[in-house]
Amino acid sequence: MPIPTLAAKKKAKKPKAPARKQRQQRQRDRYSSPSNAVAAAAADAAAASVAGGAAASAPAPPRNYEGDGWEYPRYDLATLSKNEKAYFDYMCDLMTFFHKPDEPYPPTKVFTREELLLLTPKVVRDWMAMKTFGKLDYGPGDKSLGARYHTLGYMKKAVSWFMPNKRPGWCDGRGNPTKSDAVNKIIADVKLKESRKMGAKSRVKRPLTKAEFDLEMKLMREQPDWESQIKFPTMSVWQFNFIGRIDDTCHHELTDPKGHKTFSFALQSKRQCPDQIILGADDPSWCLLLLLGIYLESYLAAHPDPKYLFTEHVNIHPVSHVDQAPDNIKNKWRQRLKKVVWSRPEFEDVECMDEDENEGGVGTHSRRKFAADYASNCGHSETAIEIRGRWKRLRGGRIVFQYIGLKKSFEDASVCGSLCIGGPIKYELKEGTEAVQTLIIRQQQYQQETNQRFDSQASQLYELRNHCGCQFRRLNNNIRSFGGTIEGSFVRQRTQQMVTATTQNEVVVRNDNQQEVEEGIVQLAELSHNPTSLHDLWREYRFGLNGRKPAIQFTRKERNVSRAVAAKYSRRHYVWQTIQRLVNAGHTAEVAIEKIRRQYGYSTSPTKIMILIQKDKAIFKDHDGIPPNLR
Repeated sequence: MPIPTLAAKKKAKKPKAPARKQRQQRQRDRYSSPSNAVAAAAADAAAASVAGGAAASAPAPPRNYEGDGWEYPRYDLATLSKNEKAYFDYMCDLMTFFHKPDEPYPPTKVFTREELLLLTPKVVRDWMAMKTFGKLDYGPGDKSLGARYHTLGYMKKAVSWFMPNKRPGWCDGRGNPTKSDAVNKIIADVKLKESRKMGAKSRVKRPLTKAEFDLEMKLMREQPDWESQIKFPTMSVWQFNFIGRIDDTCHHELTDPKGHKTFSFALQSKRQCPDQIILGADDPSWCLLLLLGIYLESYLAAHPDPKYLFTEHVNIHPVSHVDQAPDNIKNKWRQRLKKVVWSRPEFEDVECMDEDENEGGVGTHSRRKFAADYASNCGHSETAIEIRGRWKRLRGGRIVFQYIGLKKSFEDASVCGSLCIGGPIKYELKEGTEAVQTLIIRQQQYQQETNQRFDSQASQLYELRNHCGCQFRRLNNNIRSFGGTIEGSFVRQRTQQMVTATTQNEVVVRNDNQQEVEEGIVQLAELSHNPTSLHDLWREYRFGLNGRKPAIQFTRKERNVSRAVAAKYSRRHYVWQTIQRLVNAGHTAEVAIEKIRRQYGYSTSPTKIMILIQKDKAIFKDHDGIPPNLR
């Protein structure tokens, strides 16, 4: 038997096709080779047609879609992201182009599977052609003055999100129509025209220059209001120092910046990333430590207990339960920049470094580009800038990156030092400033003692009012009991044992170094109806309302005298328990109520707050049912 040579072995071994070609072949086999049932039905229909002559052929068997998990998405503002909301606009625009109804479809329109399966690559391609060229047929000399290359890619992604068969490409009349040669060709044509200066102008915002940023700070500080003079310049330098977005700046909380663990002259802040260092700058107009200190001094004086660093408000959306306060300050900041800075003739007169990049103008994202560009010009690598700017970078799936930590203190501090205009500096206390620091600490302690004293005096005031009410009722009862004479009104009553044995009236026991039993004074163990504020709820719990017994003194029998009273007490006890926990932690009752209102909304009724606290018990069960802002 002849021994096979090496060449024969290589010839016999079939080369393995790449994975991409194997997937394409499986898709072709899936659509080109019908199942046995479908083939048998088609053969029977062909035989019946031959046998019957003019008889109509049998219809194709219906396809069974049950269990595939597809369902047309619902337009729900509470659950959809910003991109997904835009997907509905593009899908309705495509179906309006396809069906040509009298009125455009609204985003809430629900399309069936059958309607979506009628879409073909030609329909999608013609829709894109109308959006880009304004006509269905375009030639090499036509300019694409409508949608740009990146916009067409986003439109393709949006339509593909709704398709029942979104994963397989278009083959033999089935699959995803956006994954077809016709759609890919028009996108490639638009990209080619843009490279030849025959496309629509770019609306991408260009980076700011240092001269423009300095002018922005100057124009802001010339305004008469506190926000333009102090708040917004501090936010601008904060965004520049962190190479952040305007949205990131507005979402920073008051507890994020804190003292550095290693360097006493620096701060650090954490926002969904490892701690990042904050250094001082030699130029006072760009020194974040100096601006932040001035801002916090005035900000905390007016708002002692805010949640966010740059906004004192809390606005919980009633549907999505998302705090909209950061978005509100972001929109206000953007509008102030447009009105005060970007629309001024002085800002337009500043010379731009690259006129070709001036087509899209400037925006809030121009400031992040300016910071990244400034750090790059200082000699930092792209990796170091990514670390400072908290960009997420794809690392190719290499195993080594699973063992390398995310915290890069050296790169972060190096870029931060370059972003300190004039060079990074270190602040030190001068002689005599310790007294100022001690004075500030004592002032804070005095403020805390004043709040506690006020709370104690309020408690004594409510107790005095209840006591006076009891005395007036006792006086009236005694006058009626003794014939209306004043002398008889001051007669002391019998002891508690005699009263219990001889009269049906309840008594009230007062402990003032000795027990005195006085007849006819009973504090009703009743809860008020429909309290209008959390302050009334707390007073009802601690001191009682309108002469009633404080809820904290209710016995078990009084709390469960009926099912309605038990349910009312149980609901209100969630609020009482929350306020009491915050008071035990060192807050005053006023501050505790402010925290609850900020968490659940200032316009939310007390009854609704009770329900929301009860729901949070189940949501945050791992933290004893306490939300993060109330811990």
